[in-house]
Amino acid sequence: MNYLLARATIFGESKEYDLAIQDYDRIINNIEDSSEAKEARAKKGFIKLTNNQFPEGWELYEYRWSIRGKKFLIPELKNFNVINKNILVWAEQGIGDQILFSSLLFNALNTTNNFTISLDPR
Repeated sequence: MNYLLARATIFGESKEYDLAIQDYDRIINNIEDSSEAKEARAKKGFIKLTNNQFPEGWELYEYRWSIRGKKFLIPELKNFNVINKNILVWAEQGIGDQILFSSLLFNALNTTNNFTISLDPR
């Protein structure tokens, strides 16, 4: 299936989204729980987001966290009522999103948690 993933990626980068999604769907349907299927879901989600199909796009894009070979896996913070914890805030998105969401840092820093913040130096 690696060839399908490579081909779908090329189609996606060439903006031939329908062909890319066809290949991603073949991967997802044939090897449902593999690392390749998770990567196919994440990349399909990115294409959906690119085409303003937000509900499905965001749902599929979440698979980016479960792709094998990532540098580290980070537990998802599900409960914001935590105290005295070490919390990493990292720059996953672009500079515009970092600027937009930086206004939330003030609220976070006023808690009793210890924060390490990673941002674009710009």
